[in-house]
Amino acid sequence: MARSPSRPDGPDDANCSGTAAFTSTKTVSGPANYTSDSFTPTAVGTYRWIASYSGDAKNLAVSGECGDPNESSVVGKAPSTISTAQELFPQDSATLSANAGGTPTGTVNFYLFATSDCSGDPVYTEENVNLSNGTANTNNTEFSVDAANDGDYKWVVEYGGDDTHDGVTSECGKETFTATIDDGTTN
Repeated sequence: MARSPSRPDGPDDANCSGTAAFTSTKTVSGPANYTSDSFTPTAVGTYRWIASYSGDAKNLAVSGECGDPNESSVVGKAPSTISTAQELFPQDSATLSANAGGTPTGTVNFYLFATSDCSGDPVYTEENVNLSNGTANTNNTEFSVDAANDGDYKWVVEYGGDDTHDGVTSECGKETFTATIDDGTTN
């Protein structure tokens, strides 16, 4: 009984001079087709197969050559896909001013509504935002608008006042935005 090893060299070892990427040895017991074990490449490139026979008492040893016809496998790059989803994190800012008493100080509350009349619970609330030189900004990282909940939104800003300024609340609808996000499912 003789052995018949086969091995792919590669990837991209044009002379088959490096270490074989895989070796499979089969016991030969007469004329037949012998198939190597399965091989799963780990890198892209061209793998060149060499099959050899060690010989026996009646048959000489023989080996294929690197680059023999029909003895290579080309492993290409796997296709990639990208899936994206838009999100909008609504932000707002408020600037308070007064004709007397200096620049207003303290905090403001921001409320974002999805209803036309600002009724019901807001979809997003950011409270006690400090004024700096009469201005406050939201830092929304929690509520996002995506394709599932796009539509019309309205901000209401509430100022509680300070020692020299009365509180005030902005009108519903004074700040309105419409978010329409195309999720790629419509043409």
